[in-house]
Amino acid sequence: MDFKAIIDEIESDDNKRRKAEHQKRQHVFNDHLRPYVLSMLGKEFSPQTVSEMRTCTSLNLSKRIVQEMASIYRRSPERTYAEATEIQFEGIEAIYTAAKANVKLKRSNEKYKLHDQCAIQVIPKDGEICVKLLAPHQYDVIPDPMDPERPLAYIISVYDKTNLDNETTSVKDIQGNHYGSKNESNSYGANKKIADKNDYKQSMNRYIVWTNELNLVIDSSGNILESNPNPIGMLPFIDVSGEKDFEFWLRRGSGVTEFTLDFAVVMSDVVNTNRLQSYAQPVIVAEKIPESVTVGPQHILFLPIDATRPEVKPSFDFASPNPDLNASLSLVDRLISLFLTSQGIDPKTIASSGEGNKFTSGLERLLSMIEKFEASQDDIELFRDVEQRLYLLFRSWYQVIAGTDMLDQRLNFGAWPDTIIQTVKFSGPEMVRTEADREESVARRLEAGMLSRVEAIMELREVDRDKAVEILLEIDKETFIDQAPSIVDEQG
Repeated sequence: MDFKAIIDEIESDDNKRRKAEHQKRQHVFNDHLRPYVLSMLGKEFSPQTVSEMRTCTSLNLSKRIVQEMASIYRRSPERTYAEATEIQFEGIEAIYTAAKANVKLKRSNEKYKLHDQCAIQVIPKDGEICVKLLAPHQYDVIPDPMDPERPLAYIISVYDKTNLDNETTSVKDIQGNHYGSKNESNSYGANKKIADKNDYKQSMNRYIVWTNELNLVIDSSGNILESNPNPIGMLPFIDVSGEKDFEFWLRRGSGVTEFTLDFAVVMSDVVNTNRLQSYAQPVIVAEKIPESVTVGPQHILFLPIDATRPEVKPSFDFASPNPDLNASLSLVDRLISLFLTSQGIDPKTIASSGEGNKFTSGLERLLSMIEKFEASQDDIELFRDVEQRLYLLFRSWYQVIAGTDMLDQRLNFGAWPDTIIQTVKFSGPEMVRTEADREESVARRLEAGMLSRVEAIMELREVDRDKAVEILLEIDKETFIDQAPSIVDEQG
């Protein structure tokens, strides 16, 4: 391979633009909306106007929407292993637990919904088999020339965030607020004096290359500094992506990210309008500036009269604006509803009125969950394949490092044969009974003679039989006392 040409491609403007797009999505998801919103406002208003505006950049719809869409791992899947002994089953489960597989897969589901694509790297570290998640701006790929949709090699490279954050490299934003520490050169940690997680990469300037056969370390000139065989004979990565268009990268826009920023701009307009038009504006009509312009109940405003022109009388009034804020807020609700509907999400997922989704019965809740469940069937098939690939990588690394100091002895359970087959069952929607459902069920069965009064109390109160009998006697006693006067009246 011509690694110098590959590195030149990695550092090309087109590849940097691709990474910048995904870095933007991640920034917005991680609540760094402000630089982008101020930049968008700066294209509509003058810099001085933006510097004085009241903005609203704290409402991050991106995170809430993505988490709603990434619903596969809300409940842990059930994994079974055919032909595995009890010791092997417990050992494999220990490998998954040590790797925090369910947590990492849940996050990978979120990254997939945010970026349309991500990678899962499986590699031994600190005595365990670890799972690392990579967004598209954190790695590069050499595609297979015979099938561009498949990777031939993965490259973990130094990601120069400085080049991608040119709009946010100043110490202060347009409103005079610091993005981070006043001593930082920029808001996202490029070349700070204090320690940064990427500093070692910047100083080394190395690229780690994985192929089926080799694990290489190369420098920025394409020279191979270190070469080791790939012990598992396969790429230790899982490509999590949707349908491709005859190239490896999915180059699609992110409606979620763009809507989040558009929404923040609209909300900034609303809150700024409210700020500007919530106060009456003093208006003075006079030929000369008054001696005092301080307005308040303890101050007197003196407006002199021109004796030579008695017809000219100075005046002081308040101009009261009447902004239609209800229409603005209605627009906000309409935009949210239309966007969520276009994404196949219940509009009540995000409600400005503060009223969440309410279910009158377990059936209604079940139907709502089924709607979300069916909407992600394609994703479930994708992650079913991801689960199989993850299992294969876990097993391959285990077979290589088991019995060595690279694997903690607590995770060593003996042989992990190829004959063990994993099956994954994802959790579907489950019926949730409300209190009203339970009471209605008990009442119907009691009326039909299917339950005794004692059994009904046991089920509703969740008590044993003795306690239920005691409660029933107390109820009957109170009923008799309440009915005693009417019984005496009837019998004379």
